[in-house]
Order: sequence, then C-alpha cells, then structure tokens
Amino acid sequence: MDDQTRTELEAAAFRGLAAHLRKRTDVQNIDLMNLAGFCRNCLSKWYRAAAEDGGYVALLDMSITPELRAEGLGRELVRRLQDLRREAELDVSDRIDVRYVLGDGAEAIGGAFATHGGYIAEETLALLIEAGNGFVDGATSKATIDGMDVVLSLRKTRSGGR
Repeated sequence: MDDQTRTELEAAAFRGLAAHLRKRTDVQNIDLMNLAGFCRNCLSKWYRAAAEDGGYVALLDMSITPELRAEGLGRELVRRLQDLRREAELDVSDRIDVRYVLGDGAEAIGGAFATHGGYIAEETLALLIEAGNGFVDGATSKATIDGMDVVLSLRKTRSGGR
C-alpha cells in the first residue's frame, strides 16, 4: 500500500471514529481511558498537533452551548446519585426513586432533569424522578453543582413500583 492510500484510509478511519463518538455521547471519557487508554480530549490534542505539524493553525470552539451544559449537568447528577446509592449501601441492581429540591437560581439543574431524565434514570436505575421533598426512609445529600444548590434524595423502590 502506498503512503497516499494509507493516509487516506487513516483519515477516513479517524472521521468514522469522530462521528461515532459525536453520536455516542453516553460514552464517557473515563470509559474510554479505562478501556482504550485514550479519551476524547486525546483525540482533539492529536488533531491539533497534526495540524500544527503540517503548518496549519487549528482553532477549537470552546463555547458551551445550553445543550452541552445541560448534558454535563445530567452526567454530574448521575455521578452524585451513584455516590448517594453507595452511601445508602444499595445493591447495584436495586431500583430507586429520586426526589430533588432546587436551590435559588438552580433552574438549569431542573432543566437537566427534564431534558436528560431518561438518561439519568437509565444510569441510576431510577423508576421515579420528581421534584419534591426528600424521602423519610431514604438517603439525602445536599450538592452544589456549577455553583447551584440541589438536595438529592433517593430510596430503594418499594415492591410494586413505589
């Protein structure tokens, strides 16, 4: 195989990988790092380095759109709820109910629950996610995420669904 063909195939493979990762936003950097030894950030650094080596300047758009912010808040809520599950000593297969109370100015967290509730429920095995005061028989934690306060509460789902 000549160098030009190899370069074209490598470029096509890179474009395929980049497109796949753009579609699979559920794949987290830590998953890639643990399984493959690289992450999304590595790809962007390699791309920039290759461009600079070729005499090009690569500009990255580092702006955070409202959609991207909501996605990041959703991922952080999953992490916080998983930590709370561990603190409550729940079994990894236990289904849970989740309630949350937003602090002043934390509407973006409520928006993340609304927009990414399905993802949050899937990742945490939540059968119920709703705004409301904590469960008397559950675990509760106050969290500050991106400068916004939220109280998270969960309990093991009672038999019969709730």
